[in-house]
Amino acid sequence: MYLSVLKSTNKHFNIFTGRHYSEDEVTAHFGLTEAGICQRVVPEHWQEALTYYHQAYEQAHDECAEPFPGIVEALQLLRSKGVRMAVVTGKGAHTANFTLNHLRIAKYFEIVEAGQEDAVVKAIAMRRILRAWQMDPQEAAYIGDAASDVEQSAEAGVLPLAAEWAETATIHLLEETRPYASFTSITDFISWITQNVEATTAASK
Repeated sequence: MYLSVLKSTNKHFNIFTGRHYSEDEVTAHFGLTEAGICQRVVPEHWQEALTYYHQAYEQAHDECAEPFPGIVEALQLLRSKGVRMAVVTGKGAHTANFTLNHLRIAKYFEIVEAGQEDAVVKAIAMRRILRAWQMDPQEAAYIGDAASDVEQSAEAGVLPLAAEWAETATIHLLEETRPYASFTSITDFISWITQNVEATTAASK
């Protein structure tokens, strides 16, 4: 999925700027919404560029019809334990919801917090969800595959967990903040859930 999106993003940049971008140049913009990226890269034609990007993004999903093997099992296990789940992403609302629905996992999440056009605000979004759920940060965890995910989790005061099962994970780029636990496979993550996540009272009934 990541590589397909990366290719479509590069193609999208090339069409509107006339030059090829390296992977590092493309990923340097990740964390902003697609609208924010378009406004930064092609400010004079960003709306046209955004429409094209959405089309290319959706086409890229043809190469990824299913989530990583084991993800649905992990989500079902968490739900069986009464764990409330939300998505906090740098993606815009359009692409975030498209991906969740395409992979048929939207039903597991009560809230989807999309990114903003001008800044990475995951920690703020996490706090907003916690307030809505009247939950202390110490009772929550966030799992992501980027170094910034761990940093944003720590800033929000929630337990930072690292997903390193994809080749594109950037957890290794962390310099100071470290995740509470890191998983190189979804099987390891499922084992951790089984051993460390207690069922809520509501789930136990």
